[in-house]
Amino acid sequence: MEPARELLHNVILDHGRVTLTLYREDFSALYPGTARFVLTVSSGGRVHDVFRTNTYEYSVPESITAETVALHKTAEWEDAIRDIRAREGTDRQVNEMVKTCFR
Repeated sequence: MEPARELLHNVILDHGRVTLTLYREDFSALYPGTARFVLTVSSGGRVHDVFRTNTYEYSVPESITAETVALHKTAEWEDAIRDIRAREGTDRQVNEMVKTCFR
């Protein structure tokens, strides 16, 4: 059974060359109250890295949630990509840096 999937965040960076996408996948039908968050960074039709976390990893009394962690990771990766663009000059260099940073 495929989980219900909701797009939470999608940002296209570097003039459309790099995409960050964050989805929330609802697994409640199989595991009540369970959601997985999937963050991907891709460019040129290739996924360079995937970060996954889920609600099962965090206990209820903790103040941090899986969604909070996923959103922080999204901001971290977005900042990293913007920093790469600021440091590097050519599109080719940026693409190589993205491939290197997100393996």
